[in-house]
Amino acid sequence: PPHRDALRRTIGTVIYLNLRLYIAIFDYSNEDGIRKRMWASMLIIYCIYNFLPNPQGLEWQNGNTWIFIIPMSIGLLVDALHQWPTFPCHDTWNQDVVDAKTLLIILWNGLWIAFLFTLAFRKYFVSIQVCYWIATADVLYICFKLGVEAWKVHF
Repeated sequence: PPHRDALRRTIGTVIYLNLRLYIAIFDYSNEDGIRKRMWASMLIIYCIYNFLPNPQGLEWQNGNTWIFIIPMSIGLLVDALHQWPTFPCHDTWNQDVVDAKTLLIILWNGLWIAFLFTLAFRKYFVSIQVCYWIATADVLYICFKLGVEAWKVHF
């Protein structure tokens, strides 16, 4: 069911963001390359396993696919690839594009939107349509903000 898949993606995203926060807080910049490569490998494998969409399993006519699944998948995979120590702009990515503050903002937004959907599905406080519009605006804002910051770093 689509709602079960959405819950699975939400949980997976929260776990990914917590792992990235751990790395951001306990900066391993002075460590040897082995630990950095281990973290990067773990994050990349985690993203491929949890977020790489299966083209046959997606409902391409569903708006959720285009508004939530595709941007989340691309964003998390791009971030995971930037964790590889020899990836171009690795350090500037983690300092200027997706630093600890940005990770916390994304995590906060994901959690309050998940809670808002919980209220909407139980028919409390907000309608499901309003919830989708709020979540869409939030995802677009995050994508725009990260896109602008990434553009500054890469170009």
